[in-house]
Amino acid sequence: MKTNFKVVVLVICISFFSISSFATNTVETPIIEDVTVINAQKNTVKGVYKGHDASGYVFSIVDEYGSESKMVFEKVDDAVLKANDLESKSLIGETFEITFEKTMAEQLDSSGEVVSQEIKTIKGLKASR
Repeated sequence: MKTNFKVVVLVICISFFSISSFATNTVETPIIEDVTVINAQKNTVKGVYKGHDASGYVFSIVDEYGSESKMVFEKVDDAVLKANDLESKSLIGETFEITFEKTMAEQLDSSGEVVSQEIKTIKGLKASR
């Protein structure tokens, strides 16, 4: 019984290593090399929804000094999209408490250089006043 188990494990290992030796990566296609979480804790801000465009979901944020700035979220969790129809114009102008996470993605561009991009993902969205 132990011999059969060892033979099966050996066959699986040999198959894995022989198949993985055929895998190749080309520089011509951008490949995500590494994704590292910048801040493991979720961040929360309050903002007014301005709509979405090709870059993502846009909110107007006012900081503690009264300065207004635009914050774009590239991704939104599926559960948040199901609960809030951010694709419609009906939520434009509404104020939300936004819980989000930042990640840093590094990928190769067409010339082989590493390019870093910060990606903000909405994890929670709660109507606010």
